[in-house]
Amino acid sequence: MTPPRPLPYGTWPSPIDAATVAQASPSLIGARFLGPADAPRIVYAYDRPEQGRTVLAVREPDGSARDIVPEPYDVRSRVYEYGGGAWAVVGDAVVGNASVGDALAFVHFADQRVCLMRPGEDPVQITPASDGSLRYGDLTWDPAHRRLLAVREDHRDAGREPVHTLVAIPLPDDLQATDPQASEAHEGTILVSGPDFVAAPTPSPDGRRFAWIEWEHPAMPWDAARLRVAKVEADGALGPARTLAGGPNEAPQQPRFLPDGSLAFVTDRSGWWTPHLAPPGATDPDQARALTELPQEFGVPAFGLGASTVVPVHDPATDRPALAALFGRGRPSRLAVLALDGAGLREIPLPFRSATDLRAAPDGRSVLLIGGGPKTPDAVVQVDLASGETTTITSAGAPPVDPSWLPEPETIAFPATEGRTAHALLYPPTHPEVAAPDGERPPLIVACHGGPTSAAKRTLNLEVAFWTSRGFAYADVDYGGSSGYGRAYRELLEGRWGEVDVDDACAAATHLAREGHVDPERLAIRGGSAGGFTALAALAFRDTFHAGVSLYGVTDLEGLARETHKFESRYLDRLVGPLPATRDRYRARSPLHNVDRIDAPTLFLQGDQDAVVLPSQSERMVEALRARGVPTEYVLFEGEGHGFRRADTIRRALLAEEAFYRRAFGIDPA
Repeated sequence: MTPPRPLPYGTWPSPIDAATVAQASPSLIGARFLGPADAPRIVYAYDRPEQGRTVLAVREPDGSARDIVPEPYDVRSRVYEYGGGAWAVVGDAVVGNASVGDALAFVHFADQRVCLMRPGEDPVQITPASDGSLRYGDLTWDPAHRRLLAVREDHRDAGREPVHTLVAIPLPDDLQATDPQASEAHEGTILVSGPDFVAAPTPSPDGRRFAWIEWEHPAMPWDAARLRVAKVEADGALGPARTLAGGPNEAPQQPRFLPDGSLAFVTDRSGWWTPHLAPPGATDPDQARALTELPQEFGVPAFGLGASTVVPVHDPATDRPALAALFGRGRPSRLAVLALDGAGLREIPLPFRSATDLRAAPDGRSVLLIGGGPKTPDAVVQVDLASGETTTITSAGAPPVDPSWLPEPETIAFPATEGRTAHALLYPPTHPEVAAPDGERPPLIVACHGGPTSAAKRTLNLEVAFWTSRGFAYADVDYGGSSGYGRAYRELLEGRWGEVDVDDACAAATHLAREGHVDPERLAIRGGSAGGFTALAALAFRDTFHAGVSLYGVTDLEGLARETHKFESRYLDRLVGPLPATRDRYRARSPLHNVDRIDAPTLFLQGDQDAVVLPSQSERMVEALRARGVPTEYVLFEGEGHGFRRADTIRRALLAEEAFYRRAFGIDPA
């Protein structure tokens, strides 16, 4: 066998080019069963980057599949800007006097109107035109009252914050109506109003009770929230509500009614998001009990609406109702069935490193999820709860290269400041045909995830492979404040954003250099959104890194608090401190106000339609750095928001970043 030829790190030739990454297999977002239990079809949502839109497709029982949402419809919600819950299966819907079987409801991104359709027919708008002032998300079907439930975000009063309510949207009398201004369009009857934020409208199967999640400024939904429950009156309105879980240091999520009327939910009162169960008719938090004490995370931070890691099922092993749940550290990746009597859990091994969007089959004896791994594209998979057998429904497609080009990450824990331990995924340089000269160590890219209350992804990422196949090492850091390691780890960032995260990013690079894994003279840091802030703060306040890349990153903390959208407008109260009392702290930690401390080359990539981190954040920083003579590059992408979706944008951004690192580290292409 011919030994690999030696080439310097960073110069390795790779078949994974920017166009390949940009045109990579579409991202799978979620899947649902559609139709009767004896022959269900499966509907799934996926991104089409070449079109810049999200579509729905259906897989028939015979295995054939087809898109069912015609152009130009784009299935995305803008509620809380991060969206979520943009589509739902409308069960045994009856429209007027005609049974329509199973239908789908979805939100069209361009105008945020809710549409109703049957597969094979054109969508019909069922909410009124509002120029996007009325936005809907967390769509949920209420079968007992034959209505669609949603979170509604109302921007019609430009002089105040948008108003969030839970509403009920009636179905139109005529599903075949083609007039978008038809009288059947209904903006929704308000069921819950008053709290700053609402989520997870959840009706009981018999229609007699209703549960939801609510929270108030300045908390985020993973900080402090309330699980509320109310009776449903004869006219469909809600009676007086009670709090069943939650408080100033507890964040319940994902209410799920079971057939007997008991209510399951996930909460972190123990320090970990774990499933709990309240008996039928419960009105007091003390009536709920934990179904497991396992120190693992069964929940995720609710940046987007509609996340699902826990669902009611029927356990074939006991022939009794149960819960199926995803759990793990970092991000959920394991599947278990939990007994409702507290007898424990039965884990079902999965051949994946990541699992998301858990949904139950109509008969409750199997589940759908999206599973994947670092070398395995995401796939919609059906898991039989009796045998554990997995059946692939649809896949994002085979990788465009042989798996030998794809890096296998190593989960590492490393020492951080104050005696803490931090976490990261380390992706080594990976190439089947070349190797580096003896004694050379690779340049390192340290990646900082957004949020900052999020976590590093465990799925196939061709963008990471783009770097590792060229001879870069890549470390994705779960700094203190990341989710997936319990509430105490998540709270490490309270009052210390710009300190703990920066310390941990620098500690990761220092640890890897000290252990001989990377070149200590070629260290770069990158991040998007909140991760962009961490990257820029590391350049300003530490001497660890030699280059940095900010993708739509925060540069001015006070400006972010003043300019950003409602959902995150008070996020910094906990991460930094309340304004105006801690204004000095905001300025002291903002890269924009510490430009004189940055000397490393810096690249900024920004979308001109970003409503979360405004383009002015990047532009003021770029101007200040250039005024000092610091090598600074700026690329503004027209039509892009917070996160890049279009294939051409992804390609151009990656090419700009590659050229930037080559210049910063003096790397000549092979």
